[in-house]
Amino acid sequence: MRKVCFFALMLFVSFVAKSQVSLTNGSPSALIDFSNTTPTTVGTNPTSAFAGAGFELNPTTAGRLNSNAWAVTGWSNGDLAFGGTQITAATDYTRGVAAAAVTTGGFYASTVTPASASNPTFMIQPGGGDFAPGTLTLRIQNNGTSAITDINLTYNLYIRNDQGRSNSFNFSYSSDDVTYTPVGALDYTSTAAGDLLGWVIVGSAPSRSTAITSLSVAPGGFFYIRWSSADVGGAGSRDEFGLDDINLTATFAPPNTITTGAITGAPFTLADCSATGTGSVAFTSTDVYLAGNTFTAQMSDDIGSFATPIPLGSISLSGTAPSGSIPITIPAGTAPGVGYLIRIVSSSPVVTGSSSAAFQIIQNGPGGCQSSHTDYYRSFQTGDWGTLSTWESSNDNITFIPATLIPTSVANTILITTGHTVTIAGAASADQLTIPSGATLIHSSGTFTIADGTGDDVVVQSGGIFELSSSGNAPSFANATATCNLNTGAILRVSATGLTAAGVGVNAINYVYQHQSVLEYSLGSAFSTTAVTYFPNVNATTIPIFRTTNVGTITAGAGSATTFNGVFECNGGGVIWQNGGNKIFRNGITGTANMSTVASFIGNLVINGATAELGGTGTIDITNSPGSVLEIGTPTTVTMTSSKTIIGNISLLANSYIDAGTFNLTVSGNVTGGSSTSYIRTASTGSLILNTVDVAGKTFPVGHTSYNPLIIENVNSYNWTVNVNDGVVADPPNGITGAVLLTWNITPSTNPPVGGVDITFQFNAVTQTGVSFNPADLTETVQAWHRKLGYWLAAGTPMTLTDIGSNLRTVKISGLTEFSPYALSRISLPLPIKLISFNAIKLNSTRSLITWELAACCSRDARFEVQRSSDGINYAAIATITGSETNRFYTANDNDMQKGMNYYRLKGTDVDGKISYSKVIAIINDNKGLLLTTVAPNPVQDNMTVSLSAAKAEAVRFVIYDITGRPVKQWSATITEGSNIISVNARELTAGIYYLGAATTDSKTVIRFVKQ
Repeated sequence: MRKVCFFALMLFVSFVAKSQVSLTNGSPSALIDFSNTTPTTVGTNPTSAFAGAGFELNPTTAGRLNSNAWAVTGWSNGDLAFGGTQITAATDYTRGVAAAAVTTGGFYASTVTPASASNPTFMIQPGGGDFAPGTLTLRIQNNGTSAITDINLTYNLYIRNDQGRSNSFNFSYSSDDVTYTPVGALDYTSTAAGDLLGWVIVGSAPSRSTAITSLSVAPGGFFYIRWSSADVGGAGSRDEFGLDDINLTATFAPPNTITTGAITGAPFTLADCSATGTGSVAFTSTDVYLAGNTFTAQMSDDIGSFATPIPLGSISLSGTAPSGSIPITIPAGTAPGVGYLIRIVSSSPVVTGSSSAAFQIIQNGPGGCQSSHTDYYRSFQTGDWGTLSTWESSNDNITFIPATLIPTSVANTILITTGHTVTIAGAASADQLTIPSGATLIHSSGTFTIADGTGDDVVVQSGGIFELSSSGNAPSFANATATCNLNTGAILRVSATGLTAAGVGVNAINYVYQHQSVLEYSLGSAFSTTAVTYFPNVNATTIPIFRTTNVGTITAGAGSATTFNGVFECNGGGVIWQNGGNKIFRNGITGTANMSTVASFIGNLVINGATAELGGTGTIDITNSPGSVLEIGTPTTVTMTSSKTIIGNISLLANSYIDAGTFNLTVSGNVTGGSSTSYIRTASTGSLILNTVDVAGKTFPVGHTSYNPLIIENVNSYNWTVNVNDGVVADPPNGITGAVLLTWNITPSTNPPVGGVDITFQFNAVTQTGVSFNPADLTETVQAWHRKLGYWLAAGTPMTLTDIGSNLRTVKISGLTEFSPYALSRISLPLPIKLISFNAIKLNSTRSLITWELAACCSRDARFEVQRSSDGINYAAIATITGSETNRFYTANDNDMQKGMNYYRLKGTDVDGKISYSKVIAIINDNKGLLLTTVAPNPVQDNMTVSLSAAKAEAVRFVIYDITGRPVKQWSATITEGSNIISVNARELTAGIYYLGAATTDSKTVIRFVKQ
C-alpha cells in the first residue's frame, strides 16, 4: 500500500495548485494512496484534513470532498466522522458523533486494518437509510503538449460486510463528464453472506486494473473516472468499500512539429532606413492542425533571441502535416546583424517550430537605423548604464545614432567617452569595454558580468577610472580568462567594503595590473588584511600602486602577514597598523600621509622587492610597537624619490641598499646591519640624517660605490647629516697622491657644535687611496681636512690608522669643531699647497715686508721663493723659505726695495715638483703713483675684486669704459698707501670687453677685463 513518495508529493502539489490530477509528457503517471490524509473528528475544523488526496473540510460542513478534483453524489457528507474506530471484532465502527444514526451512509478515512495510522485507506459506506446509490468521480487533466491516447489504471478494492446483504461497487469513465462508459471487468458485487467483520481485499494487489484506449484528450482537456455503489440486497446495508493505491499512467501521442526550412532573399540588404527586404521561408509539419489554423513566420533579434519576436508574414493551412512557403517582409529600419533567425508558429494547436539557420541583414543607412546588439557603442552623456539616453551606437564606428538598445557583452566595442561618468545600477554585461583617460565607470549596485571575448575584455587606460562601489558585490567574470586590464596610470577605485579579501574581488586573477597601474582605496574603514596578497599575480618587474585616499585614518591589520606586490602610496588620512604579522610592501612606501603602528602590532614593516622606492612627505612611525623596525630585505635596492623621515629604527639585511640620490633620509633611531653589501648609498647630494646623536654616538652606514661609514660620538644630542662621495678635489695645480680618495660631507644641526666632536672614518687602504699612500704603513699619522672658503684646512689632531681587516682602515679624529666637506691624507703627503693670501707692506723707502698664508700646513720639503721685478716682466728671487708641517703663515723681507715700481710674486714648489705662482702685487716707492695690478676673476660674471697699489693715501676716481671708449660706470673712493682691494659690482654690464681706469690729481692707471 505504501507507494513511492514522489507521487504522493506530486499529487499534493497537483490537487492543491491545479485542483485535479495532472498528467504531462514529462510526468505521465500519478499515484493516489491517501498517505497524506489525517483522520479528524467532526467539529475540529482543520484547514485541510484531506488536502494531500484532493479533499477539503468545509468550514461549516465537516468532511466534504474537494469538488474541483472529486465529485460526490448520493452519499451523505454530514455528521460522519473521519477516522472511525473499531471497538471489537464483533461490533461495528463508531463514527464520531454518538447521536449519529448508524444507518447514515458516508465516507471517511480508516485507521485500522487494512490501513495504518500513517497510511489510511479512503472508505465509502453506500446506502444508508435512504438506500440511495452514490458516486465518486475523479477528474484528470492533460497538462502535456500532445493528446492522451491511452490510460492504464490499477487500484486496490477492499470490502467489509456486516449485514449479510449484497452490495455493488462499479467502475466507468467519460471524456465529457456526461456520458460514462462502464468497464464491467472492474465491477464488484458482494455476496449475501454472513457478516464479515474486518477488511478483506478483493483479490490480490492490485485487485483491479484496466487499459482505457483510443482516447483523444487534447492538451488542456479533461478525462473522468467514476466509482458507483448501491445496495442491491434491498434491505438496507451498512456494508463498506475501501479504495487505495489508485495508479494512473497516460500514453501521449507524439507532439505536433513544425520544421523551418530554407529562406530565400537572404542576406537581406536594406538600402536605407526606409527600405524593406522581401523573401520567403519554407516549412513542413507533422500531425493534425485544426480548421482556421494560421502559420506565422517570426524573426528573432540580431543575436537569435525570440524574447520579442517580429512577425514577417502568415498563411492559413490546416489538415494533416501541412507544408508550404510563407512570403516574408523584413521591416524598414531593421538593425544590421548576422545572427537573425526565423521560426514558424501555428495557432491551432499552438506549436512553435524549429529555428532556421542564422542569416544576415545589411543596413546601408549611415550608422544604422536601429541599434544592433553587435554595434559599436559609446556613451553619449553621463548617466546610468541601463538608460538608453546614455548611449549612442554605430554599425560602422564612424556615424553614430541615438541608441535603441542597451549595450551588452555581444557589442562589437563599448567606449565610455572621455569626460563621461557611467553608473551601473542594475544588470549589465560587457566585453571589449574601454575606459579612456578622463572617463569613469562606476559599479554601484546590481550585477555586472564581464564576458570572455577576443583580447582584453575591459581595458582601463591611463587616466581612466573603474570604480567599485557595491559592498560585497564585485563584478562577475565569465571564466578565469576573462580580464580587466589596468594600463599604466589607470585607476581601479574601491569605494565599498567586502571587495579586497584574499584571491577575490580586486585580488582575483581576472584583474591584470600593469606597471604603475593604481588600485585606489577611498574608504575610511579598514581594507582586508588577513593573509591577503594584493596584486597576487604580477611579476617582479611589474610594479602597481596601492593608494589610499581616505579622509580619516585607517586602522588595519590582522594577525597574519599582509603583502602588497607593488608600491604602497599612503595618502589621505594615513594608515595605522595593528595586530601581528609583517606588513610587506614589496616595492616600497610613498605618499603624503603618515604611516604608523600601535602597541598591538607585532612584526615589521618590510620592503623586500629587488627594486623599491621610498618617498613622500608622510612620515613612517614605528616607535609605538617595541621591537618593530623598517626592514630592508634581501636583496633589495630602495631608491629614494623624495626626502623621507623614519621615526624609529631601520634594519638592513644582506645585500640591501637605500640610494639617497639627491634626497635626505632622516632616521630618529639607528640604522643597523651596515656592511660591505648593505648601506645607505650617498652618490649625489642626498644624505643620511640621524637624530639625537649623543655622547655614546651613532654609526652612519653610508657609502658611494663601497661602504665607508662614519661613527660620530662625544657630541651633545645634535642631529647630524652625512654623505660620502668617491673622489677628492685637490687645490690646483697640486695632486692627491697621498690622499684618501673620498669626500665626507658632515653637518650638525648646530654648526659649529658646542665643544669638540670625535669622528671615526673608514676606507679601503688599497682601492680608495692615492698612489703614494702606503696601505701597509700603520705608523704614520693621518690628517683630517675640512674645506672652507674654497680651501682645504687642517682639522683636528692627526692620528694613526687602525687595521680592521680586508684592507679596511679606520682613523678616529678627535676634537673636530668646524664642519663642511672632510677629507683625509697622510701627514707626510698632505693635500697640495693652497695659497690663501699674499701681501706686501712698505716699511720705509728701502724696506718692505712680504706675507702669505696657506690653507693648511705643508711638507717641510716644499719651497717658497719671493720674486721681485721693476717692470712686471722680468723677475728675480730675493728670498727662499722652506715649508713647515706646523706653520701656515710665512714672511719675508725686501731690504733693497727699488725706487719707483716694485712688483712681487710668490713661486711655490711642492714635494712632487709641481710649481705654482701667486698673483702679482706691487709697492710704489715714490711720492706719487698709482697701479691697478689684478682683476679677479677675469672674465667676471657679477662681482670682481680689483688690486690697486698707491704711493700715498688720496681720493681716486674710477671709470669703466666699453670697447668703444664710452664710459658705462664711474665712482670715487679714498685709498690708502700701499696695497688696496676694491670690490666692484659688474652685474649690470653686458657681455664684452671693458677697461677699468683709476686716476688721481697726478697719476692714472688702466687694466683690461672681460664680462661674461
